[in-house]
Amino acid sequence: MALTQPVKRWGSTDPIVSVNNMRSKRVNAASVGPAYANAFRMKHRTTIATSVLSLALAVGCSKEKNANGSYFGKTMAPPGDLAKIKKGMTLAEAQKAVPAIKKDEQSGDYMVDSGYVNLKIEVSLRKDVVDDIIFKFKGTDASKFLSEAFGPGTPDKIDKERVDWKNPATGYKAHLSCSRNCYLYMEDFVPLKPEFFPKEIGPIADLAKVKVGMTEAEVKAALPNKPAIIDSLVNAGPDEVLMSVYAPKATGVVQSSRMLMPEEGVAMLKTAWGEPVETTTSIGQVQKVWFNAKTGARVTMDEKDPFGKVSLVFDSYMPYTQMLGEDKDVVAILPKPFLGLSAAEIKAAYADTAVTEGDDVRLRLPPSELEMFETRVHFFIYEGKARNARFKIPYGTRVGAKEEIMAFMKKKWGEPTQGTDYKKSLIFHAAPPVVKVSDDTISKGWDVEIADAVD
Repeated sequence: MALTQPVKRWGSTDPIVSVNNMRSKRVNAASVGPAYANAFRMKHRTTIATSVLSLALAVGCSKEKNANGSYFGKTMAPPGDLAKIKKGMTLAEAQKAVPAIKKDEQSGDYMVDSGYVNLKIEVSLRKDVVDDIIFKFKGTDASKFLSEAFGPGTPDKIDKERVDWKNPATGYKAHLSCSRNCYLYMEDFVPLKPEFFPKEIGPIADLAKVKVGMTEAEVKAALPNKPAIIDSLVNAGPDEVLMSVYAPKATGVVQSSRMLMPEEGVAMLKTAWGEPVETTTSIGQVQKVWFNAKTGARVTMDEKDPFGKVSLVFDSYMPYTQMLGEDKDVVAILPKPFLGLSAAEIKAAYADTAVTEGDDVRLRLPPSELEMFETRVHFFIYEGKARNARFKIPYGTRVGAKEEIMAFMKKKWGEPTQGTDYKKSLIFHAAPPVVKVSDDTISKGWDVEIADAVD
């Protein structure tokens, strides 16, 4: 197929325009002599007749240049050089592979001349990265000849005008939508297979290049072929597997990443990672979670995602054992003295994790195992000086988690004594810095307080 053959635009009426132009040039025969008038009539009758004949020949040629079933043959794949264009290529890479890709100055789209009057070919881009190839057929004839070429296809369950094809042999998938015209969208097709999932618990595929705490600029540098991945879903490789990166506008840094996959991926994931831990959040949401204590990676699965797929959220966590540490005189996440310091002094001492809002200062740390978002250490400032710091270690509804965390505290600090406050706090360390722990049965977690006095 010649990709550079000139093509008429849809709706072109050049031959008709030329005939009408000649008709518009008629003169009044009475204004010239009879001989001249007769000669004028004969000349323009001949010209009009010739033009009509040319129009008929042009129409006949156009029909011969219509794309039909032979355009693709029996192979469901982009024909000719179009097969060199791959999803995820930058525009520059695609144009290097297929120099015939040109920008249509009128529409702003990037097109390839098909050589057929009833077919336009667009290389669809998303932020200058190839998304798919769109074959735009004039009329609805394509519905019939593509079904004959590719087979009957699979009708879409919702869109009655859509038909889908997938061909693992050629590595492409396509869907055709027809109403007044037909649009064929074609892109790479990679079946979801067990080897897609790594043996170690953690982010999958390109998401492994994204780390919590990265800036948007760092994400784009790590994934130059996926500029739209921040806060929007992009193709992850295998069919129907999508991914995105979440970076809140308030911080501008990565908090988590996400992947959506078909239901059949769950069995493959469990083969690679084993069964997840099941727990219920403080708002009653059942979650299944995998933990990697070695890397601090946490993967939370939701099998009832609103998109109709299985959702995986990847973030980092800090095991409560690491959060508390084993040294009985120091809480690991509070290694520097803070009692008696001002908010400004605390912020300077904990510059990497401290944030302030007015007179309030707190630390923002990775979540513990059963914390959904982040661990926050709050400081109570009285008369300009810090008197205590508080944080929570959730135990949720995970069977045995509450007792397991308490056992670690007793191993670290020894047996506690019973406090006299309304919380019935457990006093692990009575001399400053005092260590008090109370049970929050509403939000299901252990509240840990480091203070300058028991009361």
